[in-house]
Amino acid sequence: MLYSIISFFGKLSYELMWLFSYVEIMFTRAYNQIILPVKNNELLKFINTSVAGEIKPIHFVKNGDVIHKTTRNGSLDFNEDYDFLVDTTLSHEVIYDSIPDNFDDYIVSNTEFILTELFIGEHKMKINFVDKSQGYTYAIVNNKIDLKFLMFFIKKHYHHMFCLIFNIPVAELVNGYNLKIIDGNVNMLTINEEQILCYTKNGYIIESVDKSDVVDDSQIEPNLDHLLED
Repeated sequence: MLYSIISFFGKLSYELMWLFSYVEIMFTRAYNQIILPVKNNELLKFINTSVAGEIKPIHFVKNGDVIHKTTRNGSLDFNEDYDFLVDTTLSHEVIYDSIPDNFDDYIVSNTEFILTELFIGEHKMKINFVDKSQGYTYAIVNNKIDLKFLMFFIKKHYHHMFCLIFNIPVAELVNGYNLKIIDGNVNMLTINEEQILCYTKNGYIIESVDKSDVVDDSQIEPNLDHLLED
């Protein structure tokens, strides 16, 4: 009798474990095939957050800091001085010098970089202007990689790593850096704080910075985030 009871509960435990495992597998499969693609769908995320009234995809940037966030329609009401604005509506981070007539009128560049490294003195940090795992790409035709952009880009995507490696505030980029790039054709190039890399459809062009457009470091508020605790 006792053996029968033990056998019964043993079989019941096995059946329950099998059932729970089966349910878990089915749930995981359903999540990966149905729920996850829906959650990651950029258009649905945009529609959802737009209906909820939470999304403010237009970011106005000054000296590397986002000074104002608003909607596309609300961007016309912002009258303060700024360096550029970024449309973050989808994963395409589109940069504009001024408010465009049509935010949807842009072209994704085919340009790919094999390696991009930021050098300051003897230290270096690997960065990516296209990162599918993080869900962003700055490889957009007419997007410019320059000092003002790098200050914003690093604060948004690499701030902690920058502080760990260089142990200086991001604002110190004004004192000089080298951005070393290996492009898709294995060409090696280096640009500094006095140069601009501008994306084209199938490549890029490098220009010199307009001296009248240089960052005024006296207007940058000090940031002590680089002072790390031991």
